[in-house]
Amino acid sequence: MAPKSSLRIFGICLLLVACSNGETIFFKGVPLDQPGVKDSLKKICQEDRSNKDDSCSFNNHRELIWLSYGVLSHNLAWLTLGKDDSLVEIEIKGSKGDMLAQVEPLTAKYGKPAKTTEQVTNGFGTKFDKEIFTWTDKRGSRITVESIYSKVDEGRLVIDSASSVEEKRVAEKSLIKAGKENL
Repeated sequence: MAPKSSLRIFGICLLLVACSNGETIFFKGVPLDQPGVKDSLKKICQEDRSNKDDSCSFNNHRELIWLSYGVLSHNLAWLTLGKDDSLVEIEIKGSKGDMLAQVEPLTAKYGKPAKTTEQVTNGFGTKFDKEIFTWTDKRGSRITVESIYSKVDEGRLVIDSASSVEEKRVAEKSLIKAGKENL
């Protein structure tokens, strides 16, 4: 999807501070932006027998693992660690239905999300409504659920730490500036 939609999601959450109930966002009990969480992530990784020991080592900046989260029972997820080995991003893709099913438990835990709807078009010209739900905590960490991501039947859930949100904001701003200079 276009970078413009990412900027719109970010702007909506900044304007609607009420898109959470104040509950701090964690990933399965693991704090975001906090060094020293590798052991906790290894335990989460080892819960799924499909993960090999080397993928549970978290020796790389970014690891692809199998996990369950909320109502998702067995999905591939990218876990990204920051420079200080803190957890900064989790990205899970799944079916549109699976992603929309996540909204209810997330709302129960984090409060009413900010919600936007935008139209997307597939390669055949058919239009679809893409729903985007965003929860942001007081620290600036956020959870985003997109009903449609790279395909009309595939959605995505992303948990971003406050530092990841800021890094993406700076990158988006830089991209816009570079684009303006290239006109």
